[in-house]
Amino acid sequence: ANWMQKIAARFKTLVRHRRIKENPAQHLKVPSKPPPSTVVRYLTAKEVATTIASITTLTDRGLIAGCYYGMLRLKEVRTLKYESCTFVEENGTELLQLHVIGKGQDEKERDVLVGEKGTTMLKPVVLATKEGQYLFPGLDGPLSSRQTGRRIKNVFKRAGLPRSSAHWLRH
Repeated sequence: ANWMQKIAARFKTLVRHRRIKENPAQHLKVPSKPPPSTVVRYLTAKEVATTIASITTLTDRGLIAGCYYGMLRLKEVRTLKYESCTFVEENGTELLQLHVIGKGQDEKERDVLVGEKGTTMLKPVVLATKEGQYLFPGLDGPLSSRQTGRRIKNVFKRAGLPRSSAHWLRH
C-alpha cells in the first residue's frame, strides 16, 4: 500500500507541474492502513529469564532491570541520574527506590520501588555511577534513545526474541 501512495503522489506532482496532462493513477484506490493492534504484547516469565540470561554488560543489565522490574519506559530508564536512586529498608531488606520523571507535557514524577531482584541487578550500576552523572551516560548527556533501543534489541536477539521490544518488558 505504501508504494501505491508514493506513485499516486508522484503522478499528482507531475500534473501540478504540468509535466503530464492527466493523472493515470487518479482512479486507483489506495488501501488504508489497518488499525494498530490493540493486543497488549508482553514477555512470558520464561522469555524474561532467557533475556536476562543473555545479558553481557552492566549497562544492558541495568536497562533491562529498569524496564522490567521498575516497569519504566525507555526514556525514564535512560535519563536516570545517580540522585534519582535511593536505597531504602523495607522489612529488613535493602531495596532500590527510583525517582522517575514520566512522559507527557506535565512530566509527572513518581517514586518506584524495584524489588529485590531489580535491586540486585541495578545496585552495581548505581554504585559504579558518580554523583551528578547519568546511570547510563552517552557522549553528551544520557544514552540516546537510539543507542538505548539498539542495546535492548541486541539483548533480545541474543535471547532468540528478535521481535520483542523494551515496552513489552514494561507490560
